Amino acid sequence: MNTVYLPLIKSFLELQNIAILGYSSKGNQPANLIYNKLKNNGYQVFAVNPKADAVKDVPCYPNVQSIPQPVEAAVLCTPAHASEQAVRDCAARGIQQIWIHTGMGPGSFDLKALAIAKQLGVKIIPGGCPMMYVRPDWFHKCLGWLTKLPE
Repeated sequence: MNTVYLPLIKSFLELQNIAILGYSSKGNQPANLIYNKLKNNGYQVFAVNPKADAVKDVPCYPNVQSIPQPVEAAVLCTPAHASEQAVRDCAARGIQQIWIHTGMGPGSFDLKALAIAKQLGVKIIPGGCPMMYVRPDWFHKCLGWLTKLPE
């Protein structure tokens, strides 16, 4: 793990109200797993899915602007092509810390989204997964050892 991002990760995980963009009706998708991990560890989480009012028992918001409670941070699990707009939406909402999820592939990472975040002064964790740090299971603990984030 690139140690440059460890202070950002620590700061991110100290926040309590986190939007999860890309919550899916398709089951065990990264957003759903991250939502559950954070919720089960005491975070207030908000599922964002523009195509559903709810997925099973989880209420969903169409965008970060529609979440009625305060939101301090966001995890992007959107398709990479949607990440740039998601960063813009988060910044417009006042969200100043964003984690762009990547898994075994590029995930939500997009160079344009990273550039826009820097331009807007938003702190970005450009890869990896919060599940590597919040009571990680064996798989995510190993990913944390193997994953390198871009400089």
